[in-house]
Amino acid sequence: ALRTIPGVHAVHDVHVWTVTSGFVVFTAHIEVHRRDPFDVVHDAVHLLEDRYGIEHAAIHPERVRLLDIEDGGPRELPSGDARAAESA
Repeated sequence: ALRTIPGVHAVHDVHVWTVTSGFVVFTAHIEVHRRDPFDVVHDAVHLLEDRYGIEHAAIHPERVRLLDIEDGGPRELPSGDARAAESA
């Protein structure tokens, strides 16, 4: 569902668990491309609450950058990736 949010390129490190009865916690990393990461997090938190009733979510946004690879095609890497930093 999070991939349907505009600007979300990928979602990973997803964890969902129940702390106590009825208290569900959600955490994830979201790779964001061409959109303000905080707007994406805002939309993600509201989607999780509206669609799944999850009221506690910790979302870690990661900016994604395009890199050219040897075969000439673009590849996207999270901005924290060392290869992305080298190309900047």
